[in-house]
Amino acid sequence: MPVDYVHDLQNVYRELLDGLSRPGEIKVIKDSMETVDKDLPCFHSSFLTALTLLDGEVSFHIISKQQSKIAEKVSAYTMAKHVAPDEADFVFAFKDASEKEIVDVLNVCKFGDLENPQYAATWIIESESLSNSPGVTLKGPGIKKQMMLNTDCPLAVWAKRNEFRQEFPLGIDVIFVDKRARAACIPRSTIVENVPNMLD
Repeated sequence: MPVDYVHDLQNVYRELLDGLSRPGEIKVIKDSMETVDKDLPCFHSSFLTALTLLDGEVSFHIISKQQSKIAEKVSAYTMAKHVAPDEADFVFAFKDASEKEIVDVLNVCKFGDLENPQYAATWIIESESLSNSPGVTLKGPGIKKQMMLNTDCPLAVWAKRNEFRQEFPLGIDVIFVDKRARAACIPRSTIVENVPNMLD
């Protein structure tokens, strides 16, 4: 996998950092994606995000039918440890993960406490395509008035994310990535509206 760690991963990091300060704005990491090994059972953007965010000091959990294969490769490159969902600093939900599997992990994942809200898990969720066409409505810090974001994220997942945010500053940060190597970040500070309550 001929990834240039100095150029490619720094580029991904800058795009994600900028995305977190501009919630819902779609960032492109396509140039980096082109250098990734093609034989991956996940989006190339997901793997690059893992390489960028993970190291030997953090842990992760993968929701996928090919969990073992991907986790082994991610651990080999990053030295991060694959752990149970309630222990993970980062959770990756890949396209083959079912809505129930994602919600089950959301129910047990870390979302910090009032003294240490930063200890919440960061989620990376694959979406077939991202756009700023009508979808959920985003408001809050880093957004002028409002921003629209369209993903194929299940409504129950959005609703659970919003449930966490009711105890702000507790909550989870979410990074969506798509197959065209684009990313959109939703920090816990962002208000997400137009999400029907699917959990009743």
